Amino acid sequence: MIQYIELGGANRPLKFSYHALKAVCKKLKLKLTDLHRLSDSLENVGVLTYFALKSGAKSEGLSEDFKLANVEDWLDAAGISAIGQVLELFAESQAPKQDVAEEVEAETEGK
Repeated sequence: MIQYIELGGANRPLKFSYHALKAVCKKLKLKLTDLHRLSDSLENVGVLTYFALKSGAKSEGLSEDFKLANVEDWLDAAGISAIGQVLELFAESQAPKQDVAEEVEAETEGK
C-alpha cells in the first residue's frame, strides 16, 4: 500500500514494503519482532522514513533524489508532527485489513 507524506517541499510516496522493512532491520540491527520498537529512537524514525520513501519512489517509478541525510533534514524542518505522521502511517500499513480480519474470524468460528 502506497501512502503519501509532504516532506522536502513535495508530496512523496511512502511504502512500508518487505524490502523497506528488511533494509530497516539490517541498518538498525533489529529482528522482525523488534519493529514495534521503531518509535523508541528518532534515528529509527529517520531510517524507517528513508527506506519507505525509497520503496515508494521505486513503486511509483520516480527517481530517488534523496539520501538519508536529506530525509533527516526534511523531518527536522517539518517538525514533530511529521514524525508522528510517519509512525501513524507505518501503524496503518501494518494493521490487518478489516475484510481479511473478518474472513479469519469467520473461518475460526466455523471450526
